[in-house]
Amino acid sequence: MPRSLRPAAPSLSSITRPLLSTVEAATALGYSPSTLRHWASTGDGPIQPHRLGDGTHLRWRTNDVRGLAGMDPLPALSADDEAAAVADTQAREARDRALRSELVALRNACARIDALVGNGQLELPV
Repeated sequence: MPRSLRPAAPSLSSITRPLLSTVEAATALGYSPSTLRHWASTGDGPIQPHRLGDGTHLRWRTNDVRGLAGMDPLPALSADDEAAAVADTQAREARDRALRSELVALRNACARIDALVGNGQLELPV
């Protein structure tokens, strides 16, 4: 999605979820997402990510980001609540991937229809 169409990242002070995406964490800290990915790959950054799924999906603990930004931490979560938050994040991302896949399929179908109409092979009712 073009940057101009992306919604603005919410303020770190308004986020209550325990995990942030790389883009959200980088925006909150004033770094580029590639800097945070570098921290994750080398292990030499001031904070380290939580890895989801197969380990390639990075999420940053909100309290780590808040601490690095000089903010007070959110109230601590129990281990069960943190596990539930991770599961919710994984489920939401799986739904998002499925929706993106459906959107790509719909765009491709529309492009094929446009090509058929443009070539005169398909006539749409008016």
